[in-house]
Amino acid sequence: GAQSFSLTAYAKMSKSPMLLVEKISTRQAGGEKVWLDGAEFALTAVNQDGRAVTPEQTIRKQTANGKVLFYGLAKDQIYKLEETKAPEGYLKTDDSVQYVVFADSDSFDNLKIGEKAVTVYNVSAGYFQTVTVTNTPTRGCIVGHKQDVVGAGGLAGATIGLFDAEIKVF
Repeated sequence: GAQSFSLTAYAKMSKSPMLLVEKISTRQAGGEKVWLDGAEFALTAVNQDGRAVTPEQTIRKQTANGKVLFYGLAKDQIYKLEETKAPEGYLKTDDSVQYVVFADSDSFDNLKIGEKAVTVYNVSAGYFQTVTVTNTPTRGCIVGHKQDVVGAGGLAGATIGLFDAEIKVF
């Protein structure tokens, strides 16, 4: 015969906040975002003074395809999102540390931790939010050595110029 069962005995679906971090360069390529891999992030639950609630529970993740997802977050809990390592060839920027909270009240409005404002995401607008963190490409260094044609040694007093495509001297 037919068997009956109760759905309440099985896992219940509950809403919990999720934070998607998009990692991009401050420079675009052809008007398009440049997604950066290799950035490392730490997400830590903090008090209103910025101290970690439980430092050992910090979530650490690395970007893949320029993105990383933090899920299973708690409502009404402030989180410190910190870029702990910039991708190779890039420097961290001011948005490398951010504070966020998912709430359905105004109890976190105008809250600052240090000089940083806490971004409040109202859960009535959704439990999924996206944060963009940018990096600036590092400036390179060119090292050169001018030699004579024979290769006998350096040429004292030689001048080397750098030019762009329009032959402008830097």
